[in-house]
Amino acid sequence: MAGHTLSDVAARAGVSKATASRVLNGGFRVDPRTRDRVLAAMAELDYTPSALARRLSFGRTLTISVVTTFLTRPQAAERLRQCLRPSDTAARFGGDEFSVLVEVAGEPILLAERILATLREPFVLDGTEVQISATIGIATSQRSSTATELLRDADVAMYAAKAEGKGGWRQFEPSMHESVRTRLELKGALERGIAAGEFVLHYQPIVDMATGQLRGIEALVRWIHPERGLVSPIEFIPLAEETGLIVPLGRWVLEEACRASLALEALGGDVPYMSVNLSARQLQQPELVGEIDRLIRDSGVTPGRLVLEITESAMMRDTDLMVSRLLGLRELGIRIAIDDFGTGYSSLNYLRHLPVDIVKIDQSFVTGIVTDPAQRAVVATIIDLGHLLGLQLIAEGVETPDQRDVLTTLGCELGQGFLWARPIELDGVISYRTGAGTRVVGPTADRALPAGTGAVPRTGRISRTPESAESAAAVPVATPGR
Repeated sequence: MAGHTLSDVAARAGVSKATASRVLNGGFRVDPRTRDRVLAAMAELDYTPSALARRLSFGRTLTISVVTTFLTRPQAAERLRQCLRPSDTAARFGGDEFSVLVEVAGEPILLAERILATLREPFVLDGTEVQISATIGIATSQRSSTATELLRDADVAMYAAKAEGKGGWRQFEPSMHESVRTRLELKGALERGIAAGEFVLHYQPIVDMATGQLRGIEALVRWIHPERGLVSPIEFIPLAEETGLIVPLGRWVLEEACRASLALEALGGDVPYMSVNLSARQLQQPELVGEIDRLIRDSGVTPGRLVLEITESAMMRDTDLMVSRLLGLRELGIRIAIDDFGTGYSSLNYLRHLPVDIVKIDQSFVTGIVTDPAQRAVVATIIDLGHLLGLQLIAEGVETPDQRDVLTTLGCELGQGFLWARPIELDGVISYRTGAGTRVVGPTADRALPAGTGAVPRTGRISRTPESAESAAAVPVATPGR
């Protein structure tokens, strides 16, 4: 520290300490010009206001407007104030981000956990109980020599904590700078990529496990970055969720999937249904049902051939809101699937209360189904209950004939996985329909192929069922899906 106090900063900023404290702490209503003057004064005086700075970002379980309303109410300020000492200062930095400046060093981890625990307790907003999660980044003056660096490093730590999952904390480490810089660059590239049309869809067949007949396809989005090549969905989907870019990206995926469905319908014969993933962020949008209704009418796609998938964990975030949205979608004639079932916290009995038509059994249950009797018993229970409730069952991640045979014996009709095909381009789906059930065998190149090439990477080979009969039929092979 340079020996300056908060009073010195207030004097330099042209405000009294009492006024600054009232502005910074009074319900977190911070006048931007006052805030900027105070921050400028801190920088000019090289004032590190504490041995500890924390940057908080609040997660959203409701719409952004509701969260903003909540964060400007006195009860939010009071909750946070109860965790602090009189010498500490809290300020809202705009949006859903806050900073806490602590002048007397204490144990940062204990304080961070106390703040998180306090904010996890439900709030009552206009008669409705809501829950808000927070993510905290911690920086200390031991590593950050100026006020600007202290706030910057707390910000970096906060984004590192977000990357690990919201609701936790991280303390700043110098190595975080590179990962955050990469993440910020990817965020900018993601926004540009959506505008530039760098995304494509690949499709993974969903088949009748007894006959090999194609019954449906799942649309999976892929990003072909002009410099990095294929970017894994594991990298960009969480980032798209966090930034809200999943909304325009998801809208494009739905539009493109409807076009593909119409192209398959034009071929005649048994038309497979089209399955598209919906994120929790998309389902939170009040206009979602109306947008999809217009898309169906404008595109001419048959609603009964469209399935929308939502993960079990997304369903559990705000059950009432999710159920309301899904009921609206079902009224359009669309079917609803629970994806990755078994990975969340819902009970099997909970299925009775959900407006769903299809349950997709997560791959983690399928993997050990041949050798693990307990795993097999769990899957059998899910299948039996699904049948009792009139639901269709799909096993995800089926990779071997033995897994297929066990699942068929247990009564699971449909399957999806590398046993039949990796995610393929639309041309590959057409080839699959006209063939006897082509599938990919062996390793494949981790890259996407230009649309319509019909090419197969040298590291892969194509065969037809039954498994022993090789064929030269070309099915475009894309990056491995789930």
